[in-house]
This record gives sequence, structure tokens and C-alpha cells, in this order.
Amino acid sequence: MVEARDRLGGRIWTMRPDAGATGMWPMELGAEFVHGRPPDILGIAQAASLTLAELAGTNWISTGGQLSRGATGDDVEAEEAGESEENDTTWETVMGWQGEDATLQEVFATQFADVRWAAAREQIARYVQGYDAADPAKVSVRWLAQTEAAAAAIDGSRQYRVVDGYDRVLTWLYAGVAPERTVLALNTLAHTLRWTPGAVTVEVRSRDGKELEPFTARAVVVTAPLGVLTAPADQLGALRFLPELPQGHLAACAKLAMGQTVKVILRFREPFWDPWQPAQLGGSAPETPILPRLSFLLSDDAVLPTWWTSDPLLTPTLTGWAGGPPTEHLVRQADADIADQAMEALARVLDVRRADLDRRLEQWHLHNWSTDPFARGAYSYVRAGGMDAPQQLGTAVAGTVFFAGEATNADGHTGTVHGALATGRRAADEVLAAIG
Repeated sequence: MVEARDRLGGRIWTMRPDAGATGMWPMELGAEFVHGRPPDILGIAQAASLTLAELAGTNWISTGGQLSRGATGDDVEAEEAGESEENDTTWETVMGWQGEDATLQEVFATQFADVRWAAAREQIARYVQGYDAADPAKVSVRWLAQTEAAAAAIDGSRQYRVVDGYDRVLTWLYAGVAPERTVLALNTLAHTLRWTPGAVTVEVRSRDGKELEPFTARAVVVTAPLGVLTAPADQLGALRFLPELPQGHLAACAKLAMGQTVKVILRFREPFWDPWQPAQLGGSAPETPILPRLSFLLSDDAVLPTWWTSDPLLTPTLTGWAGGPPTEHLVRQADADIADQAMEALARVLDVRRADLDRRLEQWHLHNWSTDPFARGAYSYVRAGGMDAPQQLGTAVAGTVFFAGEATNADGHTGTVHGALATGRRAADEVLAAIG
């Protein structure tokens, strides 16, 4: 296994604070939630004795800084999409689209252009940007319908977190690999993959640019993210194929897009929003709101509209999230500037003074996946007209080059951890069948 990072996991990155920090709970810089009840993850959790805790708190809504209680439990997706007659009609049309595949924006323009539908257009576009990290002007409505149906089939409205940390899933998987048949090369950049039917050579270099001994094999499984597969060959982290991949694979990459997100974890000295945390048993501080059993906080903020706690755990962390085109100006900024804007956004959402939050803040954490050369984005989605792209990208080449990863999931689980795991199993079966 060749891995450019100094750890396993890719876009799963669990961080554990140093001793002495407030609390020792894991924090997820990448993937965080188990969406629904996917058999792949449930099976691993049971075998590895991992605890999956279901989110069961209350969702709150902030409109112009005015807070109101939303739904309790697993209704965050429905709440983000909005609930009104116009929203329902618009969403049902998108989900049941029968014409030629189109972008969400095109469906809005042809079916819901009237001012009556303005709020519904905005609400649904916000949901697609935030949840799918997709651009409404590019994303396929047929793909949106497929992903929603696939999620519903596994109880997708229920959300869980791996209490022990998402990286424990990877730790358990790696522990099951026979060490005498495995070589793990960390901090090793694969830059060129030379292949002929039945033989591959992977040329690699160290993180400091030193050329290393290449790897040779009968077959290879490529799990690089879409952003890496489509990166120019001269850029850090890019992978060049010699000879070039078949035209079908190149066309598939062009029909997919890498979604962009911003995720900022703010760690405070206490969960000041919770009425039952010890520091506030005598009553809340006048400058901060009390939000009992807070799980998700959904807002109309233009910078970071979605926030969540570590529900069902009570920890002093709030995580800010944004996805899609609205993040484009953020991902180009320095981490400290992104964190500063996150604090400003939280002050607006809670309608409190920034200074009151600053006094309580202990630390912030984030990782910019968009500028990470080994990811180049958060997760993928399908462009209009590209419904065959995930399957095409996942097709083996000459029984020699195989592909796995969330972008190759053709079952509607693109962009998810369980979707990626399923493609790994598929690729492993294909390799075994090819090499006997």
C-alpha cells in the first residue's frame, strides 16, 4: 500500500487533543457521520466493538440571529430542505424528473422561474450545496434522486457518530491484513503508474522529492480521490498513467465534479449553550443563548450556515460547515482567516458579541481539503448527463488497473464512507477474479 500521507485514512482524519486540553474526546477533521445504517459500517462496528451513538438532540434555527426550536432527532435533512407547499412541490418535481437529465438550476429555470418559487429555490439549493457539496448549476437532478433513494433504503435520515473516533474503522480494517503479505509505505508519493496487461510499475518519491525504489505488481487498485485523478500531471500529488487511461475513463472524470466544503471546529472552555453543564446550573450568562439539547443549528448565514455539536455527547465544541459554491472564497484563504470568519459567523448566528465568544474559545481546528494536494476537494458528485460516470470510472482496465473510492460508487452512495468501503470490496473481488 502506497500512501502519500503520514497516516492511513485519507479524508477520514480523527484528531485527539493533547493531554491537558479540555476533554479527550476525538474530533473529526474529515468524515464525521455515519449516514443511515449501512451494512458495511455496522458490520465493522460490531466486529471491532465500536460504539455508534445516534444523534437524538434538538435542531435549532437561526433567522437573522433570531433563534427558534426546530425538530428533534433525525430530521435535519428535511429541515435543511425546508417545509412548505412550494418546497414540497419543487422537491417532488426534482426527485421525479422524467425528462432529459438536467442541472438543478435548469429545472428551476424551466419549471419554477416565477417569484412564487423564489424561497423554495433558495432553500433547496442551500440544501444541495450544504449536504452534497454540489453546485446547482452543474449537479445532475437524476443523481440527486438516486442518492436520496439510496439513502432512504438504509434509513438515511438517521445519523450516527463513531464515539471512539472514525479512524478506528480504518485501524480495525488494517489490523486484519496479513503482515507477511503487506507492505505499507507512508509518506510515499505515487507520481507515475506504468502499465501493460498483467503488469504494473508504480514510480514513487519521498515527501522531500527523492526518487525511491518503484513498486511492481501483477495488478493495482487505485483509490486516489477524483481531485487527484484530474489534477495536472506537473502538480504535487498528481498521478500520471502511462499509457493514458482509456477514453471512457477520461470522459467519466469530466462528467464528475469534486465538491468543496469548509469545516471549522471551535473548542470552547465549556458548552455555554447547554443549560445542564456545570458552569451554568445557576442560570445562563446574559450574553450567550441557551439551546437545550442542541444537535444542529441551521441558519441563513452567508458564510457558515450550518453548525452542530457532538450530540449525543456533551462536549464544548461547535462545528461550522458550508459547502458548494459559497465556500469558494473561503477555501482560498489562510486557515487563521477561515477560523476568524467562523467566529464572526457564529456571533451572527447566535446574535451575540464576538468578544463574548472570544473569551470562551480555547482552540480552533480545521483542515482545508480543497488545498490539500492529496485530496483537492471534499467529495464528488455527478454532473448533469453523467449518470454512467461512477460506473465507468470504476471499470477495470485490461484486468490490471482497478479503481475504488467514493467517486466510483454507482449505487447512489457517492460521497460517503460506506460508499467508498463498498467499492473497495468490489475492487478486491475483481482483482481476485482477474488473477485467480
